[in-house]
Amino acid sequence: MINHPQERTSTTQPALRHRKSTVARIGVFGVAYYKYWDQFEGLLQEMEAKQKVFLNKVGRNDVEVIDFGLVDNVKTAYDLVPDLKAANLDLIFCDMLTYATSSTFGIIIKSIDIPIVLVALQPNTALDYANASTYQQLYNDDICSLPEFAGVSVRMGKTVPNMIIGTLHHDPAAETEIE
Repeated sequence: MINHPQERTSTTQPALRHRKSTVARIGVFGVAYYKYWDQFEGLLQEMEAKQKVFLNKVGRNDVEVIDFGLVDNVKTAYDLVPDLKAANLDLIFCDMLTYATSSTFGIIIKSIDIPIVLVALQPNTALDYANASTYQQLYNDDICSLPEFAGVSVRMGKTVPNMIIGTLHHDPAAETEIE
């Protein structure tokens, strides 16, 4: 006998189980250039501090954030690929911390089929030209490698990743894009 919907009683209704709420898994890795660390004391720590600020911005959303650290040479880029693949990510942010060579990104964009967003958030709204130095330039060089990374993406047969460009602090437009 087939029960018609109007004939069902509470005892014949199938039990509904609510699925556990899910959140997006977001991977974040920063890029920089290892040659700078010996030349500019404290710059590596400044890059790591900038990346923590970005990680906190991403973490304010209802997502799970996985910090993959800093990629600053070709070896760390190759080492990162299996970790990114194994993490079951929904999206990856590449935090452009300062100038980085395409070797820190080429193998990643070639090997990964997860959407990647390039993020260039300069910490200062403008360079203090009266007191400018190479150190200060490198500290604010977040946007510098965007064209290079876009070009390597095309050379690897991929589309140019989406990009978020702005400032690290007090930038509502960038915050909205991250969200």
